[in-house]
Amino acid sequence: MKTPNEQRPVAMALAKYLELLEDALRKPQEKLPSERALAARWGLSQAAVNRAAAQLLAQGRLRRVGYSVYPVASVANVLTGARVAVLTHRSRRFAGVAQEATRRGVEVSERFFVGRDTLRSQLRAVIKERFDGVIFRLSDGGWEWDAEAAELERAGIPFVVGEIAPQGVAVAAEDWHDGTGQVVAHLAAEGHKELVLLGSLRRAHRSMVVKHAYQERCLRLGLTASAARVIELAAHTTEAVKASCAALLEQHAGATALVIYDEDHVDTIMEALRELGCAVPDQLSVVAIGDGANARNARPPVTAASFDSGQLGHLVLDQVCRMIEQEKLLGRTGAKPRVLLGAALHTRASVRSVGAGLVTDDEASLLNQNSRPWPKDTDARRREAEAMRHRAHRTAQGSTGEFVTLDLKTYANRSLTRQNGWLGQFPLLHIAPGRQLVHGVPFDVINEQKNGGRAAIVPRSLRVSAGQAVSPVKVTIPVGMPVKSVYFLHGCGFVGTQTPFAWYDFALKGKRTVTVPLVARGLGKMDEGQPPNIQDWWSDFPQIDGPGVLPLVVTENGDPFLYERYLYTLEWENPHPDAVLEAIHISSNPVQPTTLGLLAVTVLKA
Repeated sequence: MKTPNEQRPVAMALAKYLELLEDALRKPQEKLPSERALAARWGLSQAAVNRAAAQLLAQGRLRRVGYSVYPVASVANVLTGARVAVLTHRSRRFAGVAQEATRRGVEVSERFFVGRDTLRSQLRAVIKERFDGVIFRLSDGGWEWDAEAAELERAGIPFVVGEIAPQGVAVAAEDWHDGTGQVVAHLAAEGHKELVLLGSLRRAHRSMVVKHAYQERCLRLGLTASAARVIELAAHTTEAVKASCAALLEQHAGATALVIYDEDHVDTIMEALRELGCAVPDQLSVVAIGDGANARNARPPVTAASFDSGQLGHLVLDQVCRMIEQEKLLGRTGAKPRVLLGAALHTRASVRSVGAGLVTDDEASLLNQNSRPWPKDTDARRREAEAMRHRAHRTAQGSTGEFVTLDLKTYANRSLTRQNGWLGQFPLLHIAPGRQLVHGVPFDVINEQKNGGRAAIVPRSLRVSAGQAVSPVKVTIPVGMPVKSVYFLHGCGFVGTQTPFAWYDFALKGKRTVTVPLVARGLGKMDEGQPPNIQDWWSDFPQIDGPGVLPLVVTENGDPFLYERYLYTLEWENPHPDAVLEAIHISSNPVQPTTLGLLAVTVLKA
């Protein structure tokens, strides 16, 4: 039975937003509360609030400046007669752009490209013709347009990319991370524990996002084996796709569900499965990331994460119009906002239930089901976050001893703030470089701008290979002094099972080496045995504390509703404070997905 429209979460959020706008328009220069704050206030999911905000942005009722959202009293007339070029592939056009442009008084020139060279030619042409703004999709090669982007910037022509693109570029695109998470969560809710992803190397940046999101969601649900099952299409001919399907069934005979990334090949994959005698969904359930005619018309129709193409067209045009307004009025475009359109899950006949689910669909769709319950009042949240920072470790509290911060610049191998730095796809933001007092201990956070873009030690793991910024399995940090305690400021990601994934070894002169294994809490029930002493940095995970283990919430301007990530400090008390601590050895298990990120180490001299 369908839910009446007025009771749907998105409709409820939209109604709440409209009520809010009536008051907010009296003060149009004041930004609205964050989506997370509004979700908590209204008792709705953040995803529902996000989709409602996206609709109002597309309608011109809200405007976005950086990461802030403001009410709009009227449509600015500075756009009248503005010329916008829309560059796209014929098979992936932006729906609804022409109609929305007419409403805004904007002239749109739609141009098509086939591959990288024709897109590059089109970009140079719109620069030469001095368009007021540009919207473009990417070719299958992904982001290869640094030179053209720089030329557009120099010419003062705002541009918006309608695909996943690197940081520093204005984006209005489908949230493939969200769509991937939804299909994996749906399979888990239907009891599937043995999954496999059939990926693709086309549209490289999007492909990478999908792969990371699949593995991340599998690990969060405890599906460690499924996270490692990824097959990528090396070629896209019918024969190559069918050969990959045959290899998939042979290599992963125990899989009960298949996740397809490249929606263009859904019909070919379903045909190949039939030819191979694999019945869908009786023998293998199938879901797709991205919805289209191939998924809807397949036999049986395929469950898919779908994106509203009309809404996306409105979003990209709204984004570029806002930037044109700023360019005309202020002479600059300011921040480069990134707006992602959430997915909607369409369930069809390609998935069957195989038993009790790991979570329900509703639980799986809530991104912050395990997150810390912060107060609704902004000042109270900030006080609570600050209090977490000032809880002191036992030996640090009231200590009159000398703290010595160790220099890790030589050993650091990863950025914190760059895309695909830190532990994976997403950066760790809002950590100021320099001296930080955390849990009663001074730490020195490396300034990556002065250290070749390197601010953290990230040892090798299943998710961080040797080829990524030279990730070592073992790092040795010399100390050379008697110490009472050692303190680590660190975090971890891609947490799966509660097993040791890294170790701190303390080499004491004349004494046996003392080893401290790192064990992450993860999700689910606590395992017996080694107690956890760290947790995943993502806010979805239930955070922990205990003797010698304290969490640190990382926020934007002190407010976890704007940004919420977690680091930990670990205190090691030296059982032999009279012995010289010669070195600290940091090592990892390269076949474990859980990944360590170490930012700083401080010792308390004996």
